[in-house]
Amino acid sequence: MDCVNTCSQESSVVVDIIQTVSSKEDCDPSELPPLNDSIDSDALGRLATADTTIHFTYCGHEITIENSEVTVAT
Repeated sequence: MDCVNTCSQESSVVVDIIQTVSSKEDCDPSELPPLNDSIDSDALGRLATADTTIHFTYCGHEITIENSEVTVAT
């Protein structure tokens, strides 16, 4: 099942990804590998509010960010 979250701030994109993936993995967010191992989280925060679509894989989940919406698919 895909999870979709709408982000309102740059920094919340990273938090939403970590929280959603940890929920899907049924683990504490601190148990996940650093997001920076998959993508530059600073750049991600800046780009996520732009008119662009971003795709990457994190912990085996396909992450898509489009129009400030974060979708996490297994």
